[in-house]
Amino acid sequence: MAFPLRTPLTIFSLVAAVGATAGCGAGTPAAAARPTAPTAATGLGEVACSQTPLVIDLPAAERARVEAALTHGRTLLAHRECSSGASKLTVLTQCELFVGYDYSPLTRREEVVRMHDADAVRAHLPLTGEGLAANLSAELSRGSTLDLALVNVGRFVSRTKTTYADDVPKGCEAANVVVSGISTGAFAMSVGTRAHARAVAEIFAAGASGASQSELVRSTRDGDLAACDGTGRGAEPPAQCRAPLRIDLQPIDPRSRAQAKCEDGATDAYSCDEWLRRALSRGDAAGARAAGTLSLARCRAGQREACRSARMYAIQARDKTIDLEEIERLACAGGDHDACTSHAQNLMVAGKVDDAFALLKSTCFFHDRPSACVLLGLYVREDRVGPPPGAARDRLLANLHARGCQTNSGECERYAAFFKRGIRAEGDFSNMQKIVQTCAEKKIACAIAAGAHALAIGVPRDMSRAKKAWAMHCEASKPMYVSEQRACEMPKVYGR
Repeated sequence: MAFPLRTPLTIFSLVAAVGATAGCGAGTPAAAARPTAPTAATGLGEVACSQTPLVIDLPAAERARVEAALTHGRTLLAHRECSSGASKLTVLTQCELFVGYDYSPLTRREEVVRMHDADAVRAHLPLTGEGLAANLSAELSRGSTLDLALVNVGRFVSRTKTTYADDVPKGCEAANVVVSGISTGAFAMSVGTRAHARAVAEIFAAGASGASQSELVRSTRDGDLAACDGTGRGAEPPAQCRAPLRIDLQPIDPRSRAQAKCEDGATDAYSCDEWLRRALSRGDAAGARAAGTLSLARCRAGQREACRSARMYAIQARDKTIDLEEIERLACAGGDHDACTSHAQNLMVAGKVDDAFALLKSTCFFHDRPSACVLLGLYVREDRVGPPPGAARDRLLANLHARGCQTNSGECERYAAFFKRGIRAEGDFSNMQKIVQTCAEKKIACAIAAGAHALAIGVPRDMSRAKKAWAMHCEASKPMYVSEQRACEMPKVYGR
């Protein structure tokens, strides 16, 4: 049975009024005296806000759309509301995940539910039950029953195990549950009598023959009982035995995927970073605070990977309650070498000059962090650390400026003064090779690329390429030079 996915998408609602004793005649003495009527809850183990509601009274068009989702690899979303003694479910057929269902055939299972009064009909058939209860009230009061036959041959299970808030498509924010499973087969209803308990085949035969007293009853059936025989272990249910009978609902986790993985995984620093970045970019102060606070607690507990997120939060959120110096110290100790530059600066302010000097040298030369090279170069030029003026100091400054050139064109110009004097920096500067290659796409790198070509930092010395890179820098930076009322000329210290 094929159902086109391109039919107009609509919403169908299912209201399960379990225990609806406020129905017809609830206030009469007879209603008070009679025994509690059997309902869907008692007949099929249903409870208020069931995780597995029946959907047999969906209109045929809506059942077709559910089957279309199965055929075309989509997982349906829904919105469920719960209140005392009742639940409301709206399956959003226009809202789907691009994750399909896997089918598992089951041993054929038959079930008959007999509804003896109007309350049971309303509770069991939330869409059509009200009309049926009114239509059949006379027959039910004289001893008739409304009999429902179910034949279940298989079950579709969604491939998605957990769905998070950011998995939900735009425009479907109302969804709070996923249709994670759909039981399939065939069903039929017809009117019987309390004196005669009928089998599944009899109910199907009565419904097919039109023997039912109500047009509504005759219309509430789907599937062919004969087609459900010999279902085997196929990958799909038989074409005429795949009607949706019952759906399984799984709550959507209201958290984002990154937040859930951060909170649930004590060592998942990557997800914590992602959660924090997204919260900061959206201006979600509460989310950023939660991510930063959790990372801070883990950082202090010895999970050094968490210090990176704690430091990010402290800097970008400007949370004055966090001791940034403590976080930078812990982050540096945990291997966050970018934090080591700031930690060394704190050590310098505290007067621990030798410790600051050693940390900056290590961070610059062994961990290749240009920011540490730039800061250490500043301290050396100011005679705050390092060797006294002389050859050793010149070699140190040449190496610091050449490495700082990888992120700061001003450092390139400082290195040029040593280059002209014949003092060359040591190292292969492989990172500079990558920066030069990005000049054509990222013009911001062209000023650095010009210095690299002019001073042979990581690439061969080539003044024609240096001039070309500088021209590209000038074109990209023209507004800045115009506003400053100066010409964009390649630094003379590079040579001509």
